[in-house]
Amino acid sequence: MTDSDGATGETREWDREDLDPKDVVLGVEIAGDALGFPRRVVAGDDESPGAAGHERGVVTATVGGVDVVVFATEDGIHAFENPGYEWRDAPGGFRASADSGGALFDGVTGEPVDAPAAHTGESGSVAAEPLARLPSRRLFAFAWQDDHGPDAFYLGADA
Repeated sequence: MTDSDGATGETREWDREDLDPKDVVLGVEIAGDALGFPRRVVAGDDESPGAAGHERGVVTATVGGVDVVVFATEDGIHAFENPGYEWRDAPGGFRASADSGGALFDGVTGEPVDAPAAHTGESGSVAAEPLARLPSRRLFAFAWQDDHGPDAFYLGADA
């Protein structure tokens, strides 16, 4: 596929079948390492190549030595530092693994939503701390690939 950049009239080649050039990507760059998370891959859309390789709506990866969790929500796509939890999609958010206290987290804010007492440490429960948001940017796949190359995409746990 050939596409014009619009500004200069220059064309770029897009020889990928796994991504559309205008797929929305959340780009995470840490310590010189970069990984782009296409929203439809994270969301687990049926046509996504990685849909079977992870829990729908949530993926984990390591970028620049930092464990990352990415959530796809109705409001977009968001990246946080993963404190080592396993994740699953659940009504109202994303549920952390039981060994972490099993708290439900909001995929947009990273706040625990069903364990306010746990968040404050009241009642002797395990503290469910908010997730630390990671610096990221949203852009189209063609722009991410122009900046970081064709191998800088998360395409599923099995890819």
